[in-house]
Amino acid sequence: MTKRRKLSKTVIIGVIAIIVIAIISIILIENAVSSAISSYHPSLPPHAINSSLSMQNAFFGNYANSTAFAAYAKLNYHVTNASYAGFTLRVFKTDPIPKIYLVDTDNYCINCFLGSTMQQYLQNYLSQFGLLLNQSSFNYIQLNNMSSVPPNSIIIVPSGLIPLSFLPIQNSSLNGYNACPLNYNYSIINMLNKGDTIFYVGDNFSNTVSCGQQIIQTPQSIINQLSSIGLGTRPANATDIITAKNQTYLTFNSPTFLFTSGYVGPSSTYVNVLNGSVVALTNYPSKGWNNASTLSRDIAALINLHSWNGELASGSTGYMRIKNNSSSGQIGLVTNTTQASLQSLTNISLSSTYVLGTSYFYNSAGQLKENNILFGLNGLENGYVSITSPVPQTASEYISAGATNITNAYDSFHIYIYNLSYNNPVQYLFIGQMKPNVTFIKPISFSLLGGYYIASLIDSNNHTYARAIFRIYNTNITAVRPFSFSNRTFTFSLHSGDYPLTGIPYSISINGQYVQNGTVNNSIIQYSLPGGSVLSYGNETFTIKVLGNTETIIEPYSNTIFNIPAYYIEFAIAAVVIVVLNKILIPPNIDRYYINVQEFGHTDRAKVKEPPETILKVFDQVNYYYHWRYMPLTAEEVKAGISGNVRYGNMPIAVTLQNTYTVLNKMSRKGLIVEAADYYAPKSWEETSKHDIEYLVIFRKLRDYSVSNAMLFTDIDAYDNVDMMITNKGVQNYVYIYSKLSENPKLKNIPLGKSHRTFIVFLNEEDRYDFVDRLNISYGEESEILRMSIDSLDIRLIGTDDLTQLKL
Repeated sequence: MTKRRKLSKTVIIGVIAIIVIAIISIILIENAVSSAISSYHPSLPPHAINSSLSMQNAFFGNYANSTAFAAYAKLNYHVTNASYAGFTLRVFKTDPIPKIYLVDTDNYCINCFLGSTMQQYLQNYLSQFGLLLNQSSFNYIQLNNMSSVPPNSIIIVPSGLIPLSFLPIQNSSLNGYNACPLNYNYSIINMLNKGDTIFYVGDNFSNTVSCGQQIIQTPQSIINQLSSIGLGTRPANATDIITAKNQTYLTFNSPTFLFTSGYVGPSSTYVNVLNGSVVALTNYPSKGWNNASTLSRDIAALINLHSWNGELASGSTGYMRIKNNSSSGQIGLVTNTTQASLQSLTNISLSSTYVLGTSYFYNSAGQLKENNILFGLNGLENGYVSITSPVPQTASEYISAGATNITNAYDSFHIYIYNLSYNNPVQYLFIGQMKPNVTFIKPISFSLLGGYYIASLIDSNNHTYARAIFRIYNTNITAVRPFSFSNRTFTFSLHSGDYPLTGIPYSISINGQYVQNGTVNNSIIQYSLPGGSVLSYGNETFTIKVLGNTETIIEPYSNTIFNIPAYYIEFAIAAVVIVVLNKILIPPNIDRYYINVQEFGHTDRAKVKEPPETILKVFDQVNYYYHWRYMPLTAEEVKAGISGNVRYGNMPIAVTLQNTYTVLNKMSRKGLIVEAADYYAPKSWEETSKHDIEYLVIFRKLRDYSVSNAMLFTDIDAYDNVDMMITNKGVQNYVYIYSKLSENPKLKNIPLGKSHRTFIVFLNEEDRYDFVDRLNISYGEESEILRMSIDSLDIRLIGTDDLTQLKL
């Protein structure tokens, strides 16, 4: 009878457990199916992007107290079938979109592609990049017609070896081989003298190829002659290959040589010699590229980068989303002058520069359409305006100005301040009558938002005498952490550039409630909620209004005790039900045991000396235990690892935290251990993992944060184009790690999209500020695109001490 009763109770428990597990399984399956259905959105191929770009207004203006010049342009654009738009403005000392000539080298060809095929692909890719202004912009030319190429052209020579006819030889043959044809007027030296840029694809100049495709050793005298003008070469090494490979949308990564006195460009080496340039993609065409299409795209992309073309200044907008995939409008841009200043140029040379405006339109599939417009700018006008730049938002600055060739001695003058739309003045300063060649200085207090502005000296007849371009710092508002949600007190810091702010009125609220007004004191806003105020758990939204800016700061307020994922609760309920039923139906037998513990005498301590290899092995053992790879450890974790893994006479070793620090510091001085942010790792890991210590520490902190917040994440080096992918509530976060020690960060191939969010993570705020400063003074297309993406928050910059944005 007792056995039957126990058996029936067991059967009941089993049936209930099966029912509970079945219910939970159904819930989980339904959630998974509904999630999969909601995330499945079949889409049709995107339509082609249609776009146009034109210039409405452009000029040079003084910048930074007349020590430099900056360019301004207002561009008109129209686009359909696009989701994002961005714009750049770049100033060059030579024409960035000259006529382009592809040389027919079929008879001078070593391991290369058919010229007519190259012509078709090149014309297509050059058109996609907006590099063909008309039908005559690109030509396929025979060698015997090279004398018709105008100066300052681009000449593409994808021959595998330098053609014999391009060498500076004085007779009709070399070592018995006919140059066919021989014309010194288009030797490589002559082309460079008349300002041409030669895009060469092939091996170094130690060998040449004749018209019969015979390979001939180049005489040393000619090699010396080429070296004397800057065309000497050296073999490429591993570092050069990495540098050349680190470039978006370029495929070539196997260079064979570099110009000794030149530069390592993206997938190329280039040198500016005589009046022109040579850009070399240094390998045989069929060895460095899979087909003529990829080679043609690399050549077109390099031409579009203009890295060899003497860029003087550049500016950009942030990326903006296009509503309904269609947009028309105007955009105003200015260039910076911090990296390649125009300050040394005279009025004449300013007028002879070239300005390139470019629009970038992306559709939902990530396809890109570029439009270029090329124009010149007027130099200085009949006067000048000078103002310090940049200035803080609340600054009172002095403007100095003067005019020459005044048309009417009784005219009155104003200085009008325009924003980048350059439509109506946003502020003005009355000057009155002026005398020719007499300078005036007047103070002005700016009541404007942060950004770039144009100050124009204009008379009563609306004639503009001079302009200055200047920048006003934005006011940055940051939260001073930690927040005290329990005491209902919060602190915020304000700065305009590096300048502190004080005596400025502000308004602040939380979640649209508890509005308070006050005055900024020493750059600090102190916000305290009144007694009896109630905050619900979740994201708290602080809205701060100051100096015309409205800043929103979101801070999470959570009760960590009950912040448990739902599926954990479901399994916990099932476990509790089973245990409770088991306790109710089968009362446990209670056995009581007593242990008599004898007193132990004092144990002598022995000093133990372990070799460094033993401590280094602890890092691997701890990583193996946690199923990690190359994860740095804190001193506490090293201490625990020593106690758990190191034995002396079959007894665990007890080590204090102070001793652990001592050991780690000694090993660090010997170069066996590397450290960053109080994390330690063996020096050898940097070589085996191909990552420096800062990178590994940032990855460790991201891993820890993901685990503690129940977010899915990928392991180290799981993807080639992203450092870590973190998934939270169905939203993917593409995470890129920035380490100032890294030689090759993955920051030049960052995909943007609506289906995921993108972050660049820094070890600390100092590194983040340093990165922004370096980016602001860099130039080139990649830098502009990265700046635009950051400005539009398509890419977010965060430190490891503030990873909460990964959850929002």
